[in-house]
Amino acid sequence: NNSWSSASDARLKNVLGPLENCTTKLQSINPCYFEYKADQAKKMRIGLIAQECQVHFPETVAEGPGDDHMLGMCYGDLVPVLLQAIKELAIRVDVLEGKRTKKNASK
Repeated sequence: NNSWSSASDARLKNVLGPLENCTTKLQSINPCYFEYKADQAKKMRIGLIAQECQVHFPETVAEGPGDDHMLGMCYGDLVPVLLQAIKELAIRVDVLEGKRTKKNASK
């Protein structure tokens, strides 16, 4: 039972600002099925294209060593983005269901 842990204590951080408009930004990212060109087994995988993520969330993309500058994804870094998008959608649902007004939703 191993798991990764990242330092996340508020005492270690200078918060620079909230994530905003994640729902809109995520609409330009297209999850896809793919296979690696060099994989002779042609195993089908699921994932994202780093160049699409780099547009709005460059923090989630890592550039590899070497002259080819291949990009990789830090998928775990997308968790806060996805959580914010869920929160944004929940506010929209609440407004549509009349559970809160648009004025109160922005708080």
